[in-house]
Amino acid sequence: DGYGFNLNTLAVDLKAKVSRFDYNGYSYRNIDMNGKLKQKIFDGYAAINDPNLKGTLNGLISLGSQSRYNLVADIAHADLGAIKVTKEPVTFNGRFDLNFTGNNIDNFLGTARISNASLLRNNQPLSFDSLVVHSGFQNGNRFLTFSSNEFNGAIEGDFHLTDLPNAIQLFLNKYYPSYVKAPTRYIPNQNFRFNLATKEVDQFVQLFNKNLRGFNDSKFDGALNLAKNQLDFNAVV
Repeated sequence: DGYGFNLNTLAVDLKAKVSRFDYNGYSYRNIDMNGKLKQKIFDGYAAINDPNLKGTLNGLISLGSQSRYNLVADIAHADLGAIKVTKEPVTFNGRFDLNFTGNNIDNFLGTARISNASLLRNNQPLSFDSLVVHSGFQNGNRFLTFSSNEFNGAIEGDFHLTDLPNAIQLFLNKYYPSYVKAPTRYIPNQNFRFNLATKEVDQFVQLFNKNLRGFNDSKFDGALNLAKNQLDFNAVV
């Protein structure tokens, strides 16, 4: 109920019930939405009661070149394996507090927080109850910090998170071209320092590769400068 036919002039009250929504090979069921959309700002509520995803979402989204999100999500149950987020059977419940700007991980600025969380892999509980990710600028450098009950770390400098794997690949290709192929696209300059300290993380590492273990109580730090072909890396495992 409202007026306007584009995002700049649109002003509507919205109530919607979605019986089915297909995404990434999974059909989500039973979605309800209720809110107001005016001049690219949506303020409202959403809930889902799917067999593999149950939760609510409240807050404000301001759409634009630097979209802003101020949201609270309470996830009562999420079967991440069933909805094809993970390859293994992993279930999650917890609370998300999101207050940031940006349309992707590379221009993310602000704070994302997970609290009161429970994570199970193959019905076995993992030691995870919280995660805080914070991104901003300090002394002209961008920084990203992340901390949980089992690990914490930081990256500071000129970096693009989505290009980090390709940056390492480009660096290794310059020294071992017979073994490591060059990335297929241009990689912008990366010049940053990083550090990571772990506690009991073997269970988390095995979510990505079940054959890896032995990284509990470890420390990693170093720096990468692509323009100068310099990599400094220290590890205590």
